[in-house]
Amino acid sequence: LSPSKSITINMSRFFATKMQRLKEGVGIATNVTQDPPEITNSINEIQNIKDKTPLVYRSVREYVTQIEKTVQVGDEMSNTLLDYSQEFAGTPYENTLARIAETQLAMDALQMALASQISELLYYPMKKFNDTELKKAMELKNKQNEARVNLDVDINRQKDLEQKLIQNPENSKLEMNKDKAQAQTAMSRANYDTINKQFYEKWSKIKQDNSDEMIKQYKQYLHSVVDHSSQIQTLMGQLYPHVSQLQKENVQLGKMKQQQKMNNILPKTSEEHLQQEKQQFQQQFQQQQQQQQQQFQEKMNSLPTYQHNKNHTYIPQQQLNNNGNNNYNSQPNYIYNSNQQQQQQQQQQQQQQQ
Repeated sequence: LSPSKSITINMSRFFATKMQRLKEGVGIATNVTQDPPEITNSINEIQNIKDKTPLVYRSVREYVTQIEKTVQVGDEMSNTLLDYSQEFAGTPYENTLARIAETQLAMDALQMALASQISELLYYPMKKFNDTELKKAMELKNKQNEARVNLDVDINRQKDLEQKLIQNPENSKLEMNKDKAQAQTAMSRANYDTINKQFYEKWSKIKQDNSDEMIKQYKQYLHSVVDHSSQIQTLMGQLYPHVSQLQKENVQLGKMKQQQKMNNILPKTSEEHLQQEKQQFQQQFQQQQQQQQQQFQEKMNSLPTYQHNKNHTYIPQQQLNNNGNNNYNSQPNYIYNSNQQQQQQQQQQQQQQQ
């Protein structure tokens, strides 16, 4: 065929194909080739999976986002508990709040790790399948549909020439065109069958590969969940006995404070009471001793003192100081140095102390 004639044929086929698709779209097309059941099922599968796959990976993304929000709230709660625990410094309650807050922060870290693994194992593989493998499947579907439409166009053209040839059997040109149409239809049918086979095989492989990959990803996801649960259980296993011990310590602390309070209110025990009375008696005795000593000293200071001479006559100190002058003060001070007087003073002092 000349280039111009080939272009004309191609343009004619192009418009015929557009018209056929338009008729199929509005439901008025005739002589539409029915695809084999396996092809029809594959086409329906591709369309349904294409519609539902985005829903799956978007829901996974929403789940991950919700975990991240929960972790943020958990961190805020932990920080609040840590700040609140400072109001009970040095008590089992402070230790309890601090340990719970620290454990919550550890669980939040595990939750974030799990969220990251969910995204990596479920979200990204599903989105990749939607953006690449399903895109390839849709290209195969469109190619198969194009082969079917071309076959329908050729079949309709062949039938149209056959009808014309019946009306004009002597027309050799129509006979030649009919033969060409038959040959073209045979070629289109062979191409359609080949593309159907390729389409079915490729789509089956895409489904199998994706299934193998996603089952592997889901298995790893389950392993991550089990590992996450195990670590949470370990944290709780470490925390629970500790809090139980703190509970006992707090009860004992309350009993001790109650006992101290009662000791300040109730009478002392007999031994403690005797010890306290003994201490009080000793304090009172010492105070009395000091008072008596002070009184005795004051009395001794008020007594006259004498100094004796060789003749054992007593001369007032004032007289000695004044060389015979008898102008005494209202309260003369005397000096007496005899041993007898000293003994008398000592006896008086001992009697006073007794």
